[in-house]
Amino acid sequence: MNKKRINVTRIAGINRYETALKTKYYYLDEIASSKFLVVTSGESFVDALSGGLLASEYNCPLVFVKNNSLNNDFKKGYNPLKIQKVFVVGGKSTISDKTIKDLDISNMERLSGKNRLETAHKVDTEIKNLMASRNPKISAYTDIIAVYDGYNFPDALSAIPFMYQYNRRPNDNYLSLFPNIEKSKNKIEGSAYLIFGGKSSVPEYSYEKTRFDGKNRYETAVLVAKAYKEMINKDIDTIVLVSGKDYADALSSTPLASSKKAAILLTESNNLNAYTKEYLSTNKNIKNVIIVGGESSVSNSIVNELEAIK
Repeated sequence: MNKKRINVTRIAGINRYETALKTKYYYLDEIASSKFLVVTSGESFVDALSGGLLASEYNCPLVFVKNNSLNNDFKKGYNPLKIQKVFVVGGKSTISDKTIKDLDISNMERLSGKNRLETAHKVDTEIKNLMASRNPKISAYTDIIAVYDGYNFPDALSAIPFMYQYNRRPNDNYLSLFPNIEKSKNKIEGSAYLIFGGKSSVPEYSYEKTRFDGKNRYETAVLVAKAYKEMINKDIDTIVLVSGKDYADALSSTPLASSKKAAILLTESNNLNAYTKEYLSTNKNIKNVIIVGGESSVSNSIVNELEAIK
């Protein structure tokens, strides 16, 4: 009899805020000594995506708040005696000054711009400074970037942990990841080294190196997962599985995936998506699947499907 080869774990809270708090315990070893905290809105997926990228780089907790108040369990998300600095990602329309004051930590920096792209640039500058402090030889591309659809979340979920690993290749180049907010159907002048999503979501650039363009969001995520081996020469044994239709729980998955050197795949709520299932069935390296989200977003029938894969 064949043994089950995939170990399935679920991380879920009663809402997106509790799910984010529970998620951090699955990479506690990495963040136990962290002196940093990233705070972002649980109601704005684009700020949470940028916050997830920043938390990945700092190996620190990503915690969600409401616009005008802290959620009840917020301070379970960190040890205030250890925290030296808090990064608040998002403007006052998503996280008010009152909420920041209630955090009750003296050293804070708000990273925000007039739109989601400018906020992402502020986050990117912080990441570049951090990486340069670790490796003074690092050079950043100035006109060649990686991009995802700035108005939708699924492709960005897959992009963030991939870019985290991509920027750890044995060289001195750092590639920035930005949301694309162009809605023009005309070709965009400029260079995009990596593009996450089809031309219906991210317009064509005058120069493109690689575009991850599946028939839908599920296949696009699979193409990104395959690229860990093809482009980074990295074998992955863990998949973080989230809903491809609801971002609420999925937002906290990006720093988790980065810390576990895992790819993020997507599924429908009641059945394991066909593209995702085929990838898991044919990739014998995969030993662990971590589901982020409750049964309303990823049902127990999907757990049964995963455990049946040999």
